[in-house]
Formats: sequence, C-alpha cells, structure tokens
Amino acid sequence: MYEIYTDGACSGNPGPAGVGVIIAKDKKLMAQISYYLGDATNNIADLESIRVGLNNIPEKSNVTIYSDSTYAIGMLSKNWKAKANVGLVLDILALMTKFEKIKFVKVKGHSTNKGNQAADHLAVKAYMKKDLEI
Repeated sequence: MYEIYTDGACSGNPGPAGVGVIIAKDKKLMAQISYYLGDATNNIADLESIRVGLNNIPEKSNVTIYSDSTYAIGMLSKNWKAKANVGLVLDILALMTKFEKIKFVKVKGHSTNKGNQAADHLAVKAYMKKDLEI
C-alpha cells in the first residue's frame, strides 16, 4: 500500500508556485519530491502535486492520497465539474485509471499531520528557492 502526501503552495494566487510530495510504501519513506512550477494558482499546484505523486509509484498499486485541498479532492473523487484547469483534471483522472484502488483522505492543512507538514514544507521550499534566484 502506497501513501502519498501532497501539497501545492504559491506566493500570491497566482504567483510563484511549488509542489511537495511525500511517498511512503508500507509506512516506509520512499521519496520526497519538490520542484518549482513557475507562476500558477494554488489549485494548479495542489492538482500537480497529486499528478506527480501518482507518476512516481507503480501502476496497478493501491494508494491513499492525503491532501488538504478540498478543491483537488472534489475534482478527482466527487465528480465536481471543472470550470478551470480542465486539461490538468482530465489528465489526472486518466492517470488514476491505471491504479487498482485510490482513496483520498482530506487532512487539515498546517496542522499536526506530519506528512502534510512535510509536503507543505517541500512545496514552499520549491517556490522560495526560485524567488532567491537572480
């Protein structure tokens, strides 16, 4: 069983954005992923973090995705209709069909959930690092 903790962050909305992803298998840390997206909205960063997580685990796996984004979870698991970010949402929905089982868990952002805190730290670090480049 894979667990993916995801978070996106941006400075301004839209603004410089980053992705943070923590991947664990059977409670063992497998990967930490952090990168700069460029200018994007927080919703795009949250969705992209989920796509990155799924792209970094084997297909046909069982996976639980932890996110503090009501928007991302709604778009991907509750049949909300996308008015923005349609291509990104459709790409992730297609990617999701390659997995045996996907469960989404809504976590409270900026709280005591260590996985979410770590993903948030990676996402913020990603856009802050870009802000420091000259």
